[in-house]
Amino acid sequence: MSPSLAGNSTGAKKAGIPDNQLNFALEPEAAAIYSKNMSMKKDGTSLEPGTQFILADLGGGTVDITVHAIDMSGNLIELHPPSGGPWGGTKVDAEFNTLLETIYGKSVISSFNKDNKDDVLYMMQDFENKKREFKAEDDEVTFRVPCTLIEALKSSGRTLEENVSGTIYEGKVKQKGDKMRIEGSIMAGLFYDVERNIIQLIRDVLTQHPKVNKILMVGGFSESNIIQQAVKKAFPQKINIPEQARLAVLKGAVMYGHNLSVIISRSSPYTYGISVAVPFEFSKHPESKKVYKVGSYKCESNFKVFIRAGEVVFPGKTTVRHVCNASSATSASVEIDRTKSNNPT
Repeated sequence: MSPSLAGNSTGAKKAGIPDNQLNFALEPEAAAIYSKNMSMKKDGTSLEPGTQFILADLGGGTVDITVHAIDMSGNLIELHPPSGGPWGGTKVDAEFNTLLETIYGKSVISSFNKDNKDDVLYMMQDFENKKREFKAEDDEVTFRVPCTLIEALKSSGRTLEENVSGTIYEGKVKQKGDKMRIEGSIMAGLFYDVERNIIQLIRDVLTQHPKVNKILMVGGFSESNIIQQAVKKAFPQKINIPEQARLAVLKGAVMYGHNLSVIISRSSPYTYGISVAVPFEFSKHPESKKVYKVGSYKCESNFKVFIRAGEVVFPGKTTVRHVCNASSATSASVEIDRTKSNNPT
């Protein structure tokens, strides 16, 4: 169990949930289970036995990419462990905040964020709606500006026009009363890095799994029109967005709780093993690791591999056996190491 899962387990016990009623669902797997079940309800995803599909979980903070296949019994086989990066919806929020700092001034936005929590929340909720609705062909986007921000700008002794003069926003960002209007090209620019990285992540995985014939987008950020447009343009024949995509992880986790056997195998994201000492070889081992033990020279700190990255494992069935010489007759502490490398030394 990972540290994060162990912590969640402790929290569950404090909440009164016994171990025999608690299971952990991995988010990409939960989303894949939901997508598979929705395809059985004829939503257009057509995940028939033999299908290999990419599951792109576009959330708030991160984007997670996995590859699954459906076997002839309808169970899921993980072909590619979760990979991704910090290219979720909050990255666009950060770009929007940078835009606000430019057009209103850093000190104005800093004090506004600190002193007007309710108005900040209101403004970001408005931006969240626009972020979801905006399309690449839109000429303009209008936001309502809280009175407290308008007053803060006045108190700074500068106008919005003065702040944007000489910047890329000159003539493209305007404020009239409590409304701020920005050109569509400026709004689209907030998504540029996110679009580019999501598409590249998917492209990299497709290169490793050329038999993939479906790309499913789930998660709240997948409901953004401009993200949908960009990904569909890059992969026109493969994209599907299941019904209620933002709830895919939640609903898939419930489905997994009713049928834990639906995931029959996983692809190990890391190489796992332990540190061992082996007979020292002058042509192979560094002198710094040379020690004399039990009548001969040994090389310490060798990585003995138990499971390699990318190797298929079967939950509850895959086992590894290793016999250790314990310093105590009653207990032993064994450190398990991990790495992305397939052949660590």
